[in-house]
Amino acid sequence: VGGRTMEVELMGPDGSVATMRRRTSRFGSLSADFDVPRTARPGAYTVVLHEARAGRATVATSTIQVADHQPPRVRADLVLSGGDLGDGDVLRARIEARLLIGAPLRDAPVRWTITREGKAPDPAGHGGFVFGLGDASSYPPVAATASTSTGVGGVSSAELPLRSAYPQRERLRVEARVRDATGGETATTRVVTLRPADLEVGLRSLPPWVAANTEINPAAIVLRADGSAVSGQPVRLTIHREGWRAWWEREEGDAAHAESAAFVARRAQQRTAEHTCALQSGVEPATCAWRPTQPGAFIVAAEVRDARGRVSVATQRVYVAGPGQQPDRDPPGASVTLTPQRAQLHAGETARIAVECPWPEAEALVTVSRAGLASAFRRRLVAGGNVLEVPTTAAMAPNAFVTVTLLRPRTGALRPIGDLDLDAPDLRWGATEIGVQPQVEQLAVDWTTPESLEASSARTESVLRVRDGEGRPVRAELTVYAVEEGTLRLSAYETPSPMRSLFQRQGPQFALEDLRRSLLSRIAPLALPGASGDGDEGDALLRDDRERFDPTPVWLPRVTTDERGEARITMAFPDRAAGYRLFAVAIDAGGRAGSATHELEVRKAVVLEALAPRAVYAGDRFEATAVLHNTSTAALTVALEARRDGRMLLAQSVALEPGAEARVAVPVEGTGARATLELRAVANGVTQTVGASTVVLPTTRRSRTLRVGVVGRNGSIALQDLPSGLPSPRVTLALSTSPLLGLGAAVTSLFQGDDDGVGLASRVIGLAAASLVPGAWDGDELSPAWLRAEGERSLTALLTHQSSIGGFGEWSAEAESASTTLLAFEALLAAKRAGWTVAPAAMTAATTRVSAMTRSEDGARETGLSIDERAWAAMLLRSAGATVHDLNTLHDRRDLMSPFGRGALALAMSPNDLRASSLVTSAVRQLEATRHGTHPGYRWYVGEARVRATLLTAATVHALDKASGLAASLSSLRDAQGDGSWHDAMQTAAALDALARASLRCASDAPLRASVTLSSTPVRALSSSRSFARFRLSAGGPSARLDVRSDVPLFFAVEAVRDVALGPAESVARGRGVSLHRTLETAAGQALADGATVRVGDLIRVRLFVHSEGTTPSVMSLRDPVGGGFEPVDQAFETTPRAEVMSLVGAGPDDDAMDSRVFHAMRAVEQVVHRSLRPQGVVYRLSEGQGLREFTFAVRAATPGQFVLPPATLDARFEPGLVARSTLTHLTVVR
Repeated sequence: VGGRTMEVELMGPDGSVATMRRRTSRFGSLSADFDVPRTARPGAYTVVLHEARAGRATVATSTIQVADHQPPRVRADLVLSGGDLGDGDVLRARIEARLLIGAPLRDAPVRWTITREGKAPDPAGHGGFVFGLGDASSYPPVAATASTSTGVGGVSSAELPLRSAYPQRERLRVEARVRDATGGETATTRVVTLRPADLEVGLRSLPPWVAANTEINPAAIVLRADGSAVSGQPVRLTIHREGWRAWWEREEGDAAHAESAAFVARRAQQRTAEHTCALQSGVEPATCAWRPTQPGAFIVAAEVRDARGRVSVATQRVYVAGPGQQPDRDPPGASVTLTPQRAQLHAGETARIAVECPWPEAEALVTVSRAGLASAFRRRLVAGGNVLEVPTTAAMAPNAFVTVTLLRPRTGALRPIGDLDLDAPDLRWGATEIGVQPQVEQLAVDWTTPESLEASSARTESVLRVRDGEGRPVRAELTVYAVEEGTLRLSAYETPSPMRSLFQRQGPQFALEDLRRSLLSRIAPLALPGASGDGDEGDALLRDDRERFDPTPVWLPRVTTDERGEARITMAFPDRAAGYRLFAVAIDAGGRAGSATHELEVRKAVVLEALAPRAVYAGDRFEATAVLHNTSTAALTVALEARRDGRMLLAQSVALEPGAEARVAVPVEGTGARATLELRAVANGVTQTVGASTVVLPTTRRSRTLRVGVVGRNGSIALQDLPSGLPSPRVTLALSTSPLLGLGAAVTSLFQGDDDGVGLASRVIGLAAASLVPGAWDGDELSPAWLRAEGERSLTALLTHQSSIGGFGEWSAEAESASTTLLAFEALLAAKRAGWTVAPAAMTAATTRVSAMTRSEDGARETGLSIDERAWAAMLLRSAGATVHDLNTLHDRRDLMSPFGRGALALAMSPNDLRASSLVTSAVRQLEATRHGTHPGYRWYVGEARVRATLLTAATVHALDKASGLAASLSSLRDAQGDGSWHDAMQTAAALDALARASLRCASDAPLRASVTLSSTPVRALSSSRSFARFRLSAGGPSARLDVRSDVPLFFAVEAVRDVALGPAESVARGRGVSLHRTLETAAGQALADGATVRVGDLIRVRLFVHSEGTTPSVMSLRDPVGGGFEPVDQAFETTPRAEVMSLVGAGPDDDAMDSRVFHAMRAVEQVVHRSLRPQGVVYRLSEGQGLREFTFAVRAATPGQFVLPPATLDARFEPGLVARSTLTHLTVVR
């Protein structure tokens, strides 16, 4: 389709990144280039193609992964020998490991693993035969393992014995994993075929079904390993009839109530030998004549033994369709089996499908569907096998689904309740898939280009030629691109096929609806996969410090051939040594396609690399590494220099033999905010410069003291309780006519939580509240522009958690949560109130979803809404201007509500509803009674600050100064504030929102005029505005006195901040209500004491032990910041915590016994709601639990040096009093 305008949109984890409009060429193609920002969050990105018209219908999608990339440093080539492999043979494997551009890798550990991947392809050249078992069960995953190390030339060898799991060909994947000196691993794999014996037997392919009274005549052939036929070999061929014996019996239970027990169907499989042939193999297949005497399902099996007694088996199933033979294996309500005669057909052919009818006769509804209903017809079926004929069309490519629904009316009198009623109406249903192949001719693409280039002049001209199947030139359009070979080695990338994209297989989408629900209850629902995962959160702290890596330096999306079918292109490559794979994908106006690939190497005489950790902690000492490779055939002398911020750290001359590598350590101290290195190498007059940057994180804990209140026109503020001593605190005084003071730390604390649905929604609410009173913030960091930019970015990320029906999930859109939906809806309303851009579709969907959740008692019950959450939802719907359901009913049930619920219900009332005043008054009384222990039974499931914020908002909105005491509510909310924030993001956001609304109401038009003296010494303002002033003070003391003179009473905030270095106080684990201890172990289970030494590449198991006497809350966060020289790893590359725990001790899914080292960890696995392995640390979200629990993960030592591992921490979302931290740990990493 040419000349069509389309929209191309890039969607990332934070929402839409960019949208472009493009027109299709005459070949029906279009192209768009998107720039993924360096600060982008890693994760899945989706390219969506929309129609550029009303409705923006989605035409196609494709997904890519954006990741933090470390190009592989090692090239590992695997060579296998041992000839044809059979059961019991030994596989001889050899690996050669070299740096991608450099010397062989010596003394590197190699881990060998052979895993089974199921049945291997049948022998080539015998497409009309079937080999092996047709119904083999699952394979044991691991076939063999070994450990070796590389020697001279980077070579390592291993001998691995092999055993077959079944008497058929198996596909084995041989993997060799090499670890280099940095601890990084490079894996290479090969696939081999393991034969069950020296001889293999095959059966000539039989049709899936035949009509009754048809002679089958199965034939067998015996092959050697080279595929040649064997004569004179005995073959035993047996034909079994497969059936089921079914019966009904009462369900086992109490003998006294046996008569009332329900009837259940029982069945057992039966196989009886119907016919046996003793055959002699030959060059031609040996045939066994057999005609079945009755319809049914049959298994044809052939068996042969080699000289060593090893067995090879081939089996086939064939169904004999004939009337009068009712299947006896299915109880009422079971599915119907549909068997296509051929699995793949060409468009225009007729599919013949056998279907069994379980009754003497039945009415059948037959449907054919692909992305909707294609056709439907009715057939009258008789007992036993029936044949359906379904014509195929080009519109069905590449697949379609055929369904059969059978209905049978009641066939006998109604039986009493409790009796077995076999005459009841019955419904049966079945489905099958048929493949339809489109008729598309392929194009041939030929590529002329050099195999190598020098980096100093990395440009080349190439000629591309496109031909059809008869060798004639074709006018076509090509997409030409080059990808770095190191990137391709990390993935199983395949050359894309445009035709495969146009003809995509679609899955089944069936829904059965019938008024007789009792019939439908017999049909088991499809099992859906559960959600799990590490999450794909990026490293937010270090996001700005990533170096941009472009693995695709050449991208020519629309190259057109001339009348000779030729196109000339020029490609330019970066000035670095690397290997590239070139791709050319062609398509013509007739829909034909083709592709070609080519390998190209860009060479450099000397290659310089810089290796440094992404982040360290202040005080760490580490070694950055300069790696030099001589890729030439001559010896070279390289002058190497290393500088940090312009200061010389190292100057050294390095001699390199041909093909050699040298590693030079550069000592660096973790000081300042960043360690930026510049490495410079000069050889033969050619200069190379590379850089490396390491973020230095603080090893301090921030101590903050905050006092807020109101000072009179000529009042004083005592400073005796402010901290004194060393280090000196930074003390500031803020004065304002608004109560929104001393909240800068609260705003910035919103970014310290998790990027889940709750954290993102809370961040949006808090930032939106802060933007309502822009004059209260001092400095550019909290400027209105910054608040809006960060708020809208968080809002975009939040919308990725919204489901298709409008709800929100905490970790993904698939797992919707009622409480997360309500909080996210509140965030959308807050963003709209702040004037931010909110997608109308998202707001409408959220409003509809919340309204549906509360429309009826059934809706609230299905979504699990509590009475408090129903009041919360009513408050949000009122704010959105939507209809509030059952408000009077909620008010009648107010006695069942907590203070939070009553405050939310007051906000759901209209402005002139007098019931709001009594609700707030009673909520305040209940709140105070609960705090003082006179109102038992109430649990702070939303947190005290959120309750007080809701009551303050209600008092503000309804102008209830006398009923609730607006000033008292405001004061009590500020009293609940900790050192800057209100314990967690949700409570902090609620408090900021309430204070912002109160601040707008209390705002004064009069300008602020004030003078400040500290112990009679005037203090000058650092900054001031019409309603705000900030002063810098010295630390308080016993006689410190702060006097404020102004025309009107003012709100004040005195804040003292001091950063205290981690030290002796962190040598003891501390906790309230719960304890947390961290231990470190080697991979072998040996404990690592504080100050222990490990080697680069060592795997370290981190064990976090949590203990509580009582049951801990249902929402807890466990965080462990990983030290600078270490990187968290997922041992099994799995997404489940259970698999991670088992892999840490080398256990697998087929192990029967539990390792004692993971006893507590396995007990606690079910409490892990979510786990995230981030570069800056590991985060667990935990559900409630009791007693001793263990949570474990692994890190790998990656950088030499002396490092500090800050304490792990634990906190509960709604219980500020429940916190814990582990001890501080020091480790030394050596080469």
